[in-house]
Amino acid sequence: MVPRAACRGAPAARPEVAGALDRLVRRRIRAHLHRRAPARPARPQPHALATVHARPRAGPPFGRDAIAADDGRQVTVLSRRTWLTGAAAFGLLGTKPASAALPESVAKIKRSLVGITTFAPAAAISQRLAGTGFAIGDGRHIITNYHVIQRTPDQPPQQLGALLPQSLEPERRELQIVKISPAHDLALLRLSGPPVTPVALWPETSMVDDGTAVAITGFPLGAVLGLVPATQTGIVSAQTPNISPQPNSRFLDANLLRTPRFSIYQLDLTAYPGHSGSPLYLADTGVVIGVLNATLIKSTKERVISDPSGISYAVPSAFIRDLAALASVPA
Repeated sequence: MVPRAACRGAPAARPEVAGALDRLVRRRIRAHLHRRAPARPARPQPHALATVHARPRAGPPFGRDAIAADDGRQVTVLSRRTWLTGAAAFGLLGTKPASAALPESVAKIKRSLVGITTFAPAAAISQRLAGTGFAIGDGRHIITNYHVIQRTPDQPPQQLGALLPQSLEPERRELQIVKISPAHDLALLRLSGPPVTPVALWPETSMVDDGTAVAITGFPLGAVLGLVPATQTGIVSAQTPNISPQPNSRFLDANLLRTPRFSIYQLDLTAYPGHSGSPLYLADTGVVIGVLNATLIKSTKERVISDPSGISYAVPSAFIRDLAALASVPA
């Protein structure tokens, strides 16, 4: 290497001096390359919050962690895992879901169910399973829909019966009409023989809130599936008037004008023929809040099974109590 001083006409340096300078330059270059940049000053925190350092400490309940601040203070916090554990212990994360209690509710309801049959010797089909009913009050009275037992003037006389599916061989009983309410599509019947376990009716006159988890249990498609109780689940989607608004006056008649107005349950729930008269009950407790009585037909009656709408309707249980009171029957 040629020293820069020599290029400017300066006298050449002695070899030992040149070697010392070379070593000095090399050391400085190495020191520069390995020099570390100074640490940045810490950015001040807003509101002069103290910087804390986690330092777990055993002892406090619910797994609290002790944290020491820079100023010597100790701050106790709850870790996320501890909060979830404590919340679950105190039930803050919710109670037992309705779906978990549903099997118990279904088992209770099944003990109160009967299949409503009609027997007309002169009819083309002498006997049929018309719908579902359930016991109330003293266990000797059955509630079902009026349209389940209704007979038009041109139909032959019929006898009403009940099938109790409590065993492999259903028990047959006789039924007698006690009181009917066509306006509310309800019928109160008297059951022969020993009492059946009654349902627990909703004690309030008010209706349950929208979004409440509910279920129905009955005998859908009884002629096809047999006397086997089947359960459908859903929610209360609305409290709607029992009469839909009519598009114009041509659809109004005397019967429609005389029909009393009241609120019924609209359900997000699929029901089938045979479910009429089934108890509508709370999924978590089995308390009966109404009687299923209708379903919305999506296209045609012939396709109600293959193409259900998933929208059903039920009469509130307050009208069950009113009908039983008119007949002096405890409910």
